[in-house]
Amino acid sequence: MKKLILLFLLFPIIHSVSIAQDLPSKSELASFMDGTIKTIMEKEHINGVTVSIVQHDSIYWSKGYGYADLKKNTEVNPKKTLFRMGSVSKLFVWTAVMQLYEDGLINLDADITSYIDDFEIPGGYEEPITMKNLMTHTPGFEDYYFNLFSLDSLPPESLGANLNEHMPERVRPPGIHSSYSNHGTGIAAYIVEEISGMKWDDYVEQKILRPLGMNITSFRYVLPDSLMDIQSKGYTYAEGEYTSKDLKGIPLAPVGLATTSAEDMTPFMLAHLNNGKYNDYRMLDSTTVELMHQQLFSHADGLRGMCYGFFNHSKNGYKIIGHGGATEFFFTYMLILPDEKTGIFISTNTRGGTSLIRQVTDHWIDQYYPDTTAVDSIQLSDTYLAQFSGNYISNRRPRNRVTKISVLSNNPVTVSNSNGKIKTSSGGDTHIWFPIDSLLFQNTNNTSRLSFGQGTDDGFEFLYLDSSPHTALERVKTLDSKSFNIFILMWSAGLGILALILWSFSAIYRQVHKVKDRRTLPLLSKTLVGLNSVLILAFMLLASTLMASTDFVFSEPGSYAYAVFSLPIIIGLVTLLILYMSIVHFTKIVKWRSRIFYLMIALGMVAATYMMYYWDLIGYNF
Repeated sequence: MKKLILLFLLFPIIHSVSIAQDLPSKSELASFMDGTIKTIMEKEHINGVTVSIVQHDSIYWSKGYGYADLKKNTEVNPKKTLFRMGSVSKLFVWTAVMQLYEDGLINLDADITSYIDDFEIPGGYEEPITMKNLMTHTPGFEDYYFNLFSLDSLPPESLGANLNEHMPERVRPPGIHSSYSNHGTGIAAYIVEEISGMKWDDYVEQKILRPLGMNITSFRYVLPDSLMDIQSKGYTYAEGEYTSKDLKGIPLAPVGLATTSAEDMTPFMLAHLNNGKYNDYRMLDSTTVELMHQQLFSHADGLRGMCYGFFNHSKNGYKIIGHGGATEFFFTYMLILPDEKTGIFISTNTRGGTSLIRQVTDHWIDQYYPDTTAVDSIQLSDTYLAQFSGNYISNRRPRNRVTKISVLSNNPVTVSNSNGKIKTSSGGDTHIWFPIDSLLFQNTNNTSRLSFGQGTDDGFEFLYLDSSPHTALERVKTLDSKSFNIFILMWSAGLGILALILWSFSAIYRQVHKVKDRRTLPLLSKTLVGLNSVLILAFMLLASTLMASTDFVFSEPGSYAYAVFSLPIIIGLVTLLILYMSIVHFTKIVKWRSRIFYLMIALGMVAATYMMYYWDLIGYNF
């Protein structure tokens, strides 16, 4: 009887252990990973991959694929080959923040300005920004491209000085929408420095890396020679060949500069999987780890969101949290399953590697942690669903400076509906979603979900995809649409070029047939139109080429950049003259059809000038 009672009391414990899903044998796992990774590497043209998988309290399996240095024929070694982890670096910042929180040195709900001395947070909103806002990417900052990467071989003066010079604007109240912010994490790292009295490099080494035994992981802007020798090269692939590229610096080092090997990263994963402890070092208290892994923000009920720095990537009924990272050539994913006590780290060294890391982790999860959920669909009419139709674009974009126009290069997500379901399309990628609530829809092929949010009026202005919990998508406004901007360009420059052709043929005709017509447009008027049309086309060509170069945002603008962005000023001045001439024509003996045609050209030039003003292209808004 006592044994029966004891068994009954222990049942919850036994049950909780039994539902944890262990990985298969190492040989079976190796066979699966080899087949998956090698196939995708060949298809996506990836030069090198490093991967490690942990379970319970140790490394379960690791392997390197391809080359770290093709020229030297150096293969990837999961134990010692260093790969840049990109934004996975941010997890160390958030772990440091939670260490200070655990010690009672930081209030996650306090106004962050109380911790800042070296720069100012832009105003414009009554609500203060808190550390929780930074951790969930909800401070309301625009995206900011300049100085994220640098050609400078020397480290920046300090985090505070960098943020003082390169601070994004606030474009929405905090806590409303996530919009991924590198600078928000940079501010958090600065606060760690201010509270601890230590430089970030020293803090992370003394409080996290070295106590965990992560002896070759580094955030140093300039790596010591011993680490430089084992760092992988970065590669691009084109026309059947891999080309090695120089790695650029990241001035906001805490947000994306860290370099590590697949195996050296495992103690960090294991500490998070084992209540904050690895071997004899307690990185965080168990209650702090539990809090950190909880979801803190979501755009809508029923959607995955942001934890305390971690992304909620839960799938197939399993709790999964992690973070991705991307630099120019390195693409990284770190995922942990806290309840299963397992995790994976994978990184590539070739541009375009995002596809590989996502495919591999998806296949790994689906293979060993298959879907255990079942969701019922509800019926919604196509008339009801039609209100969600339209084009949506990510809110993670610059709202000021010349880089604002970069939104036109992004593929919008087009939402339509059919047969009671939602259809999303973007860049050739199409998904179907069935309704499970009036505003909640699930992907027909996996457990991802989407929802919609209302704007200031009664209409639905926002699309939320929980596969990207760090951003919201906004309905594309007319001025931000690619088609409208192409129309303005064709109206202004295109109509101007057409006018030049017509005027040229007309002049030739009059000369050949000796026709005298004093009611034609003055030569000056025609010359101004031709000049402005050429200037507009030249500026669009030169500016797009310049801004497509990564060096444009990585270094201080040179004389060429200033020359290119002087053109909109000249275009604006010539447009004023054209507009003036169009008015003068109505007081002169000019044919009515010529007056109207010229006025249409002038209005097109005005529209083009306004669009340059709208995109912050007039002047030197770097």
